[in-house]
Amino acid sequence: MSNPSQTSLEQPQKSGTLPVRLDRSAPLAVRIAEAKAGGLLVGTIYARSSAKGWSTERQVAECIAWGDRQGIYVPSEFIFVDRAGGRTAGRAALRRADATLDERTADVLLIADVARAFRDAIEGVMYLLELVKKGVRVIAVHQAIDVTNEESARLLTFEAMCASTVREFRRRRAAHKARLRDGRDDTGD
Repeated sequence: MSNPSQTSLEQPQKSGTLPVRLDRSAPLAVRIAEAKAGGLLVGTIYARSSAKGWSTERQVAECIAWGDRQGIYVPSEFIFVDRAGGRTAGRAALRRADATLDERTADVLLIADVARAFRDAIEGVMYLLELVKKGVRVIAVHQAIDVTNEESARLLTFEAMCASTVREFRRRRAAHKARLRDGRDDTGD
């Protein structure tokens, strides 16, 4: 996926320092080395499509903007998007992002929103906590959660539990309304 917010020179900025200019025509390894030499972290972005219309392009753009402000360089090769929806989606992009993080090519995983990144929020948090145990910094941009220690990991877990609870409540409410609309007994029997 091409990076819509960047021109011919990738220009991530670190607050309080001069911009680090990276030549997009340079090989990835050179850009990563130059970014790190310039004091930037290297990140990867994971986005997942939404049936509710929250576009992956918007998720990626928000993560890039946040990363730029925080001194995190995200090469376009490190933007991974799963466009297939539903519980049975293969999540090939998540596996590629995971491989990039396992190789330690990137230091940070940026996601726009915990609830958006994973359909099952609890399962998603378990995955994110495993990354943190491996030394990967995980950032949920919308919640402003930067998981770098145990305290922030607890906050991420709480956020995911809340998201999971809200999702389950909405599912049950929709089922309740459907039973009432269809004239069925609402006791669930």
